[in-house]
Amino acid sequence: MFSKKFKKEIKILIVLVIVAFTVKGSIVEVYVVPTGSMEKEILVGDLLFGNKWIYGMRTPTWLGIPYTRLGFDLPWTRLPEFKELRRGDVTIFEYPRDPFQKYVKRCIGVPRDTIKIESGNILYLKNGSYREMPLPENAQFIKGILKSSDPPTRPLYPLFDGNKDNIKEFVVPFKGMQIDFKENYQNNNNVSWVHIISLLLQDGNTVELENEIFVLDDTTTIETGYRKFTMIDPEDIAQTAGILKNKIKSLVGIKVDKINEFNNYVREAMRDNLKKNIYNPWKIEIDQLGIYGNEFNRFGQRRFERYFPNKKSLFNHDWINKKSLVHYKTADTLSNTNDFIYNNLKVNGMNISELNIYTLKYDYYFMMGDNRDNSSDSRFWGFVNEKQILGTPIFSLFNLSEFKPNLKLVN
Repeated sequence: MFSKKFKKEIKILIVLVIVAFTVKGSIVEVYVVPTGSMEKEILVGDLLFGNKWIYGMRTPTWLGIPYTRLGFDLPWTRLPEFKELRRGDVTIFEYPRDPFQKYVKRCIGVPRDTIKIESGNILYLKNGSYREMPLPENAQFIKGILKSSDPPTRPLYPLFDGNKDNIKEFVVPFKGMQIDFKENYQNNNNVSWVHIISLLLQDGNTVELENEIFVLDDTTTIETGYRKFTMIDPEDIAQTAGILKNKIKSLVGIKVDKINEFNNYVREAMRDNLKKNIYNPWKIEIDQLGIYGNEFNRFGQRRFERYFPNKKSLFNHDWINKKSLVHYKTADTLSNTNDFIYNNLKVNGMNISELNIYTLKYDYYFMMGDNRDNSSDSRFWGFVNEKQILGTPIFSLFNLSEFKPNLKLVN
């Protein structure tokens, strides 16, 4: 059997590993920048060291095998902050649609801020008048600035009206802010439902849409029972899924087809979600039994067409191939969709028509990248919950893309 010395060394090693990951998870963040969304302030491949205690150190929320999703959630708490998160701070946070991914963006809006964007200029309301937020020194518009009359180059978050450089006035959600379901219903605002459901999910609630019924041309009806919503998007998970496995394959000389791996992962995740009636709120009004028929992905392709070119591969039902499968409540007018959501949406088991008002439990932030033309940020996927704020990058030590020292402080 093992000697006492060996057992002691194993125990010490386990303790050291636990301490190392506890420090990384709660005090210091080491982050390799994967995209150019913060150029030229932060470059692709920069190795950043982040301060995780400045906004209040958060204890680890998850324990598992590093660089995988094998693990379990932990109860957590946040210690007192040393500094409030302010406009202009470069921030490390968990991506709302996949918390395993860490994003680095600049904070543009704090809770309660009223903001609008005009010709690329960010304006915030203070003491009754709008003030312009200075463009960061290293920020850039590579492709130029869109006019307010120009169509969006990619879909904005449903709350926002305009394009990436022109967004009409909005308020950053805050703790204590009330969502009035009846008012939204009376305003017949279908787009706002997507935003409301997203906020309810981010605030930690279970959100379901019950009693969905679909009708075929031959008047056959299909009742799905309920639709459960989630913020976790299969396409976003696929960006990092299998990283460890693919690295091992590359090291042993096995060729990795990243595009095929990506498509296969998304296809399986979507199929699994559909079988469980799990959907993202931004896919709330979709034909083909919710199989992403009308909703475009980041590549400008219909999700269903990209991942399921052969519909028969998804379900073994003849009726799935009929092109005119429509939701009975969306077949006539948008007002009917509004009626349906108001009467059937449930939050933690209670119908919103009975709940009437919901009060947010957390503060939220609006984030943008300095590289305004090449940044996936709050303009496109919404707000960041205060729970997901991790810290701020302090300095860059090395650039792994160019394999050279790059010692600089982050502004």
